[in-house]
Amino acid sequence: MAQEGELNHIPGLVAGEAFTSKQFYFCYLSAANTVVGATATGQKCLGIIQDKAASGDATDIAVCGRSKVVLSSVATYGNTLVASANGTACTASATATHYGMAIALESGVSGDIIACALGAVPPLTGVS
Repeated sequence: MAQEGELNHIPGLVAGEAFTSKQFYFCYLSAANTVVGATATGQKCLGIIQDKAASGDATDIAVCGRSKVVLSSVATYGNTLVASANGTACTASATATHYGMAIALESGVSGDIIACALGAVPPLTGVS
């Protein structure tokens, strides 16, 4: 069962789109102080969405610590997690360079919410 712990957050960010169905998804900066859900596998992301903010509202983004994250595929504890094309988490590919975002602390399958260590990997982690 996914449990959160102490998280570091960035204050002053605004949701550039509705996050009503994107809680615990990866996000990136789309403009100054504005974040949207990740849209590409392995994309450079800022952190994980912690709330269900409406577009234009202040939003809570975790950038480091023990967070929950939604999986898009099977992951095993210890795997490096990256953003998938819809903003959920998937494991880093052995054939591509991805921005590693977190380490899975639990195993799970597509649709599961698991705990991860956000920021536990260098921001530019290439898996090849």
